Amino acid sequence: MLASYEKNQSIYEDLINDIRSNQHEYTIRNPSDKMYTPMEVDEFFKKKYTTKKGQSHGYGLYNLLSNVIKNDGMISADCVYFAEKNWMVFELVI
Repeated sequence: MLASYEKNQSIYEDLINDIRSNQHEYTIRNPSDKMYTPMEVDEFFKKKYTTKKGQSHGYGLYNLLSNVIKNDGMISADCVYFAEKNWMVFELVI
């Protein structure tokens, strides 16, 4: 297991490499300004959907999901409350 964290860093990444199944598992946790419902989180993976203001957003998670599916992987997302903060948690297996 490999974990990276720097002081005052707001994004945490964990990497688990399962040599037997030749799969990689990633968990990415980002702080969130609000608590998103499961229905809102499902929208995150739709093309052109964004929580950001402005144009040219809404392709990152859509493209990630497309590539994960092409490579027979899985991705999930959830919004959780932990340590007095809201967190978006993305889990990816490829």
